[in-house]
Amino acid sequence: MAFPPPLSRLWSGRWAILVGVGLTALLITGWVSKSLSQAARERLEQRFHQAATTRADLVSRRIVDQLDNLTTLQRLFSSVDTVTWPAFEKFAGPMVGDQGMRGYGWLPMVEAADRAAFERRTRQLWGDHFAISERDAGGAPVPTQDRPRYFPVLYAVPLAPNETALGLNLHAAANRGPLIDQAIDTGLQVSSDVGPLLIDHRQTDTVVIVDAVYRGGGVPPTRDQRRAAVRGVVLAVLSMAQLFDAANASDHETGLNVYLLDETRAVDKQLIRAWTPGPQATAGLSAATPMPRHRVDIDVGRRQWSVQVEATPAWMEANGSPTLAYVPVYGALVTLLLLIYLHALLTRRAMADALVRERTADLSKRQQSYETLVENLPAIISRYDEGFHHLFTNRAFEQSLGLPTGSVVGKTVREVFGTYPGLDPALIVQWEAALSAVHATGRSQHVEFGFPTAQGPRFFDGVVVAEAAAQSGGETALGIFHEITQRHTAEAWARKLSLVVEQNPATIVITDTEGRIEYVNDKFVESTGYAKDEVIGQKPSILKSGKTSAATYAELWATIKAGNSWHGEFENRRRDGSLYQERALIAPIQDRHGMTSNYVAIKEDISERRRMIDRLRESESRFRGVVSAMAEGLMLWSAEGTLLFSNPAAEEIFASSQTEFPGGVSSEPGSDRLREDGTPFASEDWPWVIAIREACEVREMVMGLRSRDGALRWILINASPLCTGNDAAERCGCHVYRHHRAQGGAATRGVSCPP
Repeated sequence: MAFPPPLSRLWSGRWAILVGVGLTALLITGWVSKSLSQAARERLEQRFHQAATTRADLVSRRIVDQLDNLTTLQRLFSSVDTVTWPAFEKFAGPMVGDQGMRGYGWLPMVEAADRAAFERRTRQLWGDHFAISERDAGGAPVPTQDRPRYFPVLYAVPLAPNETALGLNLHAAANRGPLIDQAIDTGLQVSSDVGPLLIDHRQTDTVVIVDAVYRGGGVPPTRDQRRAAVRGVVLAVLSMAQLFDAANASDHETGLNVYLLDETRAVDKQLIRAWTPGPQATAGLSAATPMPRHRVDIDVGRRQWSVQVEATPAWMEANGSPTLAYVPVYGALVTLLLLIYLHALLTRRAMADALVRERTADLSKRQQSYETLVENLPAIISRYDEGFHHLFTNRAFEQSLGLPTGSVVGKTVREVFGTYPGLDPALIVQWEAALSAVHATGRSQHVEFGFPTAQGPRFFDGVVVAEAAAQSGGETALGIFHEITQRHTAEAWARKLSLVVEQNPATIVITDTEGRIEYVNDKFVESTGYAKDEVIGQKPSILKSGKTSAATYAELWATIKAGNSWHGEFENRRRDGSLYQERALIAPIQDRHGMTSNYVAIKEDISERRRMIDRLRESESRFRGVVSAMAEGLMLWSAEGTLLFSNPAAEEIFASSQTEFPGGVSSEPGSDRLREDGTPFASEDWPWVIAIREACEVREMVMGLRSRDGALRWILINASPLCTGNDAAERCGCHVYRHHRAQGGAATRGVSCPP
């Protein structure tokens, strides 16, 4: 349809907007009206559900409470062999006072052979008139017939209105016997139809519920065993009118129709009781106008009862929402708000478009940043579908696992790693099991694995987590793993170091800063005789013998508390009381903040070494005594020509003390050493120098010693090298003798060297 230009301009201006807004207002008003009506209806339904649930629970709870009371009574008879009348009356009497409970009874099973004895015993309780009697289904007395067994009423509370029931064999009644048989055969509570009492037909709205009692307390597993083990039955009589009306009257909510139905019966006979307030009460459920209904099912003695609650029109009107009349006002208000919103929307549309473009660009940058971050993370990241296909891997995945670039995406785990050289097939099974668990349960799975690479084995640790559904459908899983090769290596070294400490031949003790023992190794147990659990938590003072001075301990603590190591010795006592000596190194252990967290003691048993040193000192003392008493001189020279030892005889022969032989040259001014021919004796030809240098013995070499006063002494020297295991002479021992000979005699030298 075409409009003239003026009309076209008018139509395209404000009138178009007004018409559009008017139509929109109509639509919005209708929508608001519908929404409010729906909301009011939902609130009304919620209100009804709350009220109906409360009413149905009141009715069903009263019925269930009576069933529970009967169960309690059944357990009383099951738990003891005999229940006396006073005990029964005391136990069941208080439960009868509840509204709706007509009474309780106990019917023992009496065999035909025990009938006469049973009647005699019972007459002592109820008088001589007591006898087992029977009535027909209409309640009229009939002659008692001979039967295999009887179920007479022995106890009944309250007694006054039920005294005529004493001795009545209910098993013989056509409308009670089947109930008793069903209860015995099933071990369950069994309920009768609503009807009159057998002893009082004026009570027309009663229900009898029967529960069997068996010998031994429990319910036998089979029907035959239950029949053989039955002791009797307990029963409860409910007045449905009193019970139902009392439950409804206790609720203050009005305008609700309540129906109690027995749904195991025919439809036209299901109604047990109805509570219908006001003149609109009907004999059945109303079906003219659909009203909210609520239903609660109850299992009563193998019968399916239901409590059904229906709202009446009066209740609907009283609880309806009055706001529906103001729907047009709400519509106008919403229209106004919509106009304001449209105006704001039109004026801000450009800003919104700009903001969308800005955020789209920002999102694109974030996406790029995310991809860059994932690609450059040191962690290996991969995504999998439900078929274990690699949907995505970052650069670190292929680099860390030594895979060619672009060789993973699109392939399954088994396709990628099935032929990988040196890879344990169990790793593929572990990987697929983790992915299966994530897809099945949605829970993350922890995975740690080692992977062989050209640079050696590498170890990884991480999780496989469930991810949102992929675009192509199906759930995806994301694997994120960090390399832990260094940690794995460190843990391996830690285990090795632990073995070193545990198997160390030295005793190792670690204490806290208060000196309480936290760890000892096996050598401690071997050295002290104490078991580990005996000393953990104790202090090292448990080993004190009292022979180490207090000053030593004070020095120890002052040193280690200052952050330094302490070296020293202790004389301690073992568990068996024996003493032993230890050399100890005790040092503080500092944490990464430089604070002392523990102390460690590394101790060595030096008892045997001490004994050996004592023996050596004793031997040395004896040796020095012998050497000092020798007539010949004895000297010990080092490889550097330093005199290490000389006995008194040697000092007397040389006329010098040991301190006067530095470097083997006498410090006495003007002293000379001469050969036998009178020529100077060069130091490189001295017998001890030759013995060390050539590693050979020098025998009977003569040396002259001229003092400052011109006196000349002749000595005879024997030198022997003292060699180590590599035949290198490190020391030389010399024997020196005084030698008397004529001056100017021929020189002699005896040298014995190995070939």
